[in-house]
Amino acid sequence: MLGRHHIEGWSCLLVLMVGAAALAAEPNAKKSAEPPIIEEVLLEPTDLDLNDAPLLDFVALLKDRYRIPVVLDHAALEEAGVALDAHVNCQLKGVALRSAVTWALAPHAMDWAIHDDVLLLTTHAKVEQTMSTMVHDVSDFISASGEKEDADAAMKRLSQLAEVVQQTVLPDSWKDAGGDASIKPLEVGAARVLVVYHNRPGHEAVAMVLDDLAFCSEEMPAGSPKRAHGTQAKVTSLRRAASAR
Repeated sequence: MLGRHHIEGWSCLLVLMVGAAALAAEPNAKKSAEPPIIEEVLLEPTDLDLNDAPLLDFVALLKDRYRIPVVLDHAALEEAGVALDAHVNCQLKGVALRSAVTWALAPHAMDWAIHDDVLLLTTHAKVEQTMSTMVHDVSDFISASGEKEDADAAMKRLSQLAEVVQQTVLPDSWKDAGGDASIKPLEVGAARVLVVYHNRPGHEAVAMVLDDLAFCSEEMPAGSPKRAHGTQAKVTSLRRAASAR
């Protein structure tokens, strides 16, 4: 028969073995549980076939199928008179998830934004009020050809680019026109960037303009005015977590 000390010794050994196994498994557990990046998931092509699906079921589908955190903005929807028992209809194939979600929500005057690391399904008005900061590195296509360049001339072109963006992208949204959005040309080391503060539709519009301008700066063969599918622009846009509270 085992004595009390023997039993206590085996108990301690068992605890240590279980603890060691847990520690050994922990890195893999963390790796498998790492959440996907919402922005990347929203760019993936998808198929949606929704016929009078309840809004709450649509939220559950986004969570389960795409493994991203989704929050329904109950307060904003209630204030705007959007019923939570509204039904969603959307039949789309091979489109980016972000576009599919936009089309699905549009009939209910709803939209989406990435806010505090979740996909927020809310009203158009709330999306317009949800501001964040994005940095666009335009160094590759704003620089003049040649090895050396006058710094003042480079900043002048960068400022002109910022002015073009303000004049062409939602002109009434910028601070100079009484809005809340802002754009700041800046040199950071060797990089030339535009720091833009805007809502999601504004950021998307700015990115499209810069993307097209970058494409225009590339040397294209004669007779090839259109962009080839999959061509990468010379603009690097980085989302910054500076959402307005």
